Amino acid sequence: MNLELRNSEAAASPVHGMSPGGEVEAEVVQLYRDCCACLYRYGLTLTPDRGLVQDAIQECFLRYFLVRKEGQSIESPKAWLIRVLRNHVLDVLKRADCRSRASLDEVAGLADQHQDVEDGLRHVDLIRSLSLCLTDHEAECVGLRVEGLSYIEIASALGVQQGTVGALLGRARKKVRAVLDRGKEIQD
Repeated sequence: MNLELRNSEAAASPVHGMSPGGEVEAEVVQLYRDCCACLYRYGLTLTPDRGLVQDAIQECFLRYFLVRKEGQSIESPKAWLIRVLRNHVLDVLKRADCRSRASLDEVAGLADQHQDVEDGLRHVDLIRSLSLCLTDHEAECVGLRVEGLSYIEIASALGVQQGTVGALLGRARKKVRAVLDRGKEIQD
């Protein structure tokens, strides 16, 4: 076995003694596994164009890889990726002059194959009611919070202050309670 082959195997192997580039690659692969689904769902709240969302996710991970390969650290990778995704999608939409926005109804249409049909319909009705009462910023904050992001991460992803996130989530929480209470009254 020649030396070049051994060096390339060592660089690609996720074992001790891995090259710095290999460590970054392993980090990106793990981050992709952890965050890709969240990024995809979030991207669909920005645009119904699935191809654009997929391209934007690739762009996010490419940029992340390049930044990390240069040795820069990223304090909150998930929030960083969401912010890059959001900025990239909005930039593409601005350039195309078609700033369309996916409705929550369209995202709700991505139901789990194993989901009960009645539950799915109730879920879609609930999403429709919520989409009518929540502002875009409130819906974004709620969606990111549901994905498990902290207030700090949401603030970083959306480019707002942490207090703004708290205020938006507080208003959204009141509106959601009102919608849920109305739903209970209808069922009773």
